[in-house]
Amino acid sequence: MVGTVDDQGVHDAPFVNRERELRRLDGWMSEARQGQLRIVTVSGEPGVGKTSLADEFIRRHRAGATVNASAFQADAGIPFVPLLQALDRPDLVTGDHASANDEQQLVIGRDPRLFVALTDELLRPAATRPTILRLDDVHWADRASADLLNHLLTN
Repeated sequence: MVGTVDDQGVHDAPFVNRERELRRLDGWMSEARQGQLRIVTVSGEPGVGKTSLADEFIRRHRAGATVNASAFQADAGIPFVPLLQALDRPDLVTGDHASANDEQQLVIGRDPRLFVALTDELLRPAATRPTILRLDDVHWADRASADLLNHLLTN
């Protein structure tokens, strides 16, 4: 597949054979615009078009939504990094609420202030407009990130 990647991490490549799935996502987005919470997981075998489907969905809806995207990596090893990247908020680890003495503790995810700050940052945009949080390769998530995602999904 030939294409480019824009500043939101969305690939510009042909989109084929996923119209039914895209209509379902579009329907859930319409419900989200009416204030209903929608959490969607796109899953499947490698190479079946999950990334292309997510890219097309974001392309269609980015004008009316807050879009945050990132991916987990097998060897990243640092908790919350994909979430911080998605939010474009590295300051949550090293910023105002963290002193130099606290920084290591925050990075490794033992300080509940980071957990609360991430939760607040992830939920804040959703108060005023639909929010798309795209996290690729969640199966590679570290334990702290998985715990945070579980908290968000169940609360």
